[in-house]
Amino acid sequence: MAFPVFPTEIERSKNQQQVEVTFLPVGEGEVEAHLDHSLLKTEKDMEDMQTDWSWALASFKAYLEPGKPVPCEERLKEEG
Repeated sequence: MAFPVFPTEIERSKNQQQVEVTFLPVGEGEVEAHLDHSLLKTEKDMEDMQTDWSWALASFKAYLEPGKPVPCEERLKEEG
């Protein structure tokens, strides 16, 4: 039987990131979402997170508007 291994406090502090999501009203029944993901270590990390967050926010928007999220499988197909 395998048990998950949790990082030590030192390892956690090395990998610490911060995500801030802000929702702002912009009109009657309209809201704008701003997302800031900081403390990423490399340009590759930033590119990966941009792709992932773009999908997550599109799925969230799709869920709120007609009530259906974008399945993860669709995102994976788009990435090729």
